[in-house]
Amino acid sequence: MEWLPSLNRKKLAEKAFSTTENTELLNKTIFPFIIELTEKELMKYDKILLDAPTLFESGLDSVCTKTIVVLANRSKRFQRILVRDNLDEKSATLRLNAGKNDSFYTERADFVLYNNTDIDQLNLKFEKLLKENF
Repeated sequence: MEWLPSLNRKKLAEKAFSTTENTELLNKTIFPFIIELTEKELMKYDKILLDAPTLFESGLDSVCTKTIVVLANRSKRFQRILVRDNLDEKSATLRLNAGKNDSFYTERADFVLYNNTDIDQLNLKFEKLLKENF
């Protein structure tokens, strides 16, 4: 069996989110690849939906006709990070603090959805937004 490299996401996150400089270095490293892949997909289709947590940071919002930001309150985000990524509180706090504040997103987005309940409620809000605006 051929050896394939693997990514230890937990170790990478510990390092990447430990300082603002490390987060920026990670972003500068991966954004060109994300942009290239996205641009290839854009050439294949008339319309696509991007699920992009770093849409504004990467500059990919420039290829969007409309943007929708999904936010949750800080305590809800914290709990979700703990569960989703199986992190301790310190690591979850580092990750949460590495992100931009909500106004960074709300000031740039065309629409804002709040996801403080469950996925079914978010889907209902999303469907309503689509019906009313697209």
